Amino acid sequence: MRMLVRCLAAGLVALLGACAHPITIAPNPSAIAAPAGLQVQKSVAYVIGAADRDREVTTDGGGGDSVRYFPYRELESGIFQALSAVYSRVTLLRSIGEKQAPANSDIALIFVPTITTASSSSSILTWPPTSFFITLKYAVQNAAGNVLYSNQVLGTGAAQFEEFTSNFGLAGTRAAEQVLLNFKAQVAGARELR
Repeated sequence: MRMLVRCLAAGLVALLGACAHPITIAPNPSAIAAPAGLQVQKSVAYVIGAADRDREVTTDGGGGDSVRYFPYRELESGIFQALSAVYSRVTLLRSIGEKQAPANSDIALIFVPTITTASSSSSILTWPPTSFFITLKYAVQNAAGNVLYSNQVLGTGAAQFEEFTSNFGLAGTRAAEQVLLNFKAQVAGARELR
C-alpha cells in the first residue's frame, strides 16, 4: 500500500510540475504601425483561416514546464499594421476564396503567412520562457492566384526573470514585434510587391 501511495504521489508531482502555462505574445500595435516610407497605392489582403487562428501551440518554458498560446490570432492585427504601413488598403480574408467577393475585386496582392515558433528558458526553477523565436514565412499571390514572391523573416526576443512582473510572455511579445518590423521592412523593400 505504501508503494502505491508513493507512486501516486510521484505521478501527481510530475503532472503538476510539467504543465503548459497560458501566455500571450501579442505585440504592441503602436510598435508596428509607423509608416515604412512612401505608401504604395494598392489594395492587398492577407489570409488567416479559422483553423490557423484557433490553433493553440505549445512550446518549452523553464523548469520542465511548457507554455501555450495562439500565434496566428495574436499576430493577426500586427500583420495588418505592418501591411497598412506599406499599402493604402489592407483586408483580412479567412480563405483564399473570399477574394472572389465583389467587395474584394480590387485586391491586387494576397499574402499567405505561415508562422512557426519556438521558446526556451535558461531556468530550471521558473517557467516563463526567457528566449523566443518566431519565423514568418509568406507567399504573395496576384489576383489570378499565381505566386509572385515568397520570403521569410525571423524575430527573436529575450526577457530576464526580473522583468516577469505580469507579462509572462514578454520574450514572445518582443519576438513578435521584431518579426513584424522585419516583415514590414522586407515587404516595403521588395520591388516585386510595388
